[in-house]
Amino acid sequence: MKPMHNLYKLPDSFFSEIEESLIKRKKQENDDIEHILRNYVKPVIRGKIRKWKIRWRGLHLAYGPSYEILGVIQRGYIIDIKGNKTKVK
Repeated sequence: MKPMHNLYKLPDSFFSEIEESLIKRKKQENDDIEHILRNYVKPVIRGKIRKWKIRWRGLHLAYGPSYEILGVIQRGYIIDIKGNKTKVK
């Protein structure tokens, strides 16, 4: 009976590991976006990051084909985490 008891806990442990990895990935994405906004966007954002500050600078997020975040779009250029600027086609 003990092996069957462990089988019931298996989905919970499986989903908790997936949830932890998703939380880590989302936190990393948020940290990357904040790094871009504070260092590479012109003019840089100081203080709290507010919605109106982002709209005033004309910023948008750039997504890849599998919906991963590539960077921030400002005035026709994608700015990535390393500060490289690429013209949007």
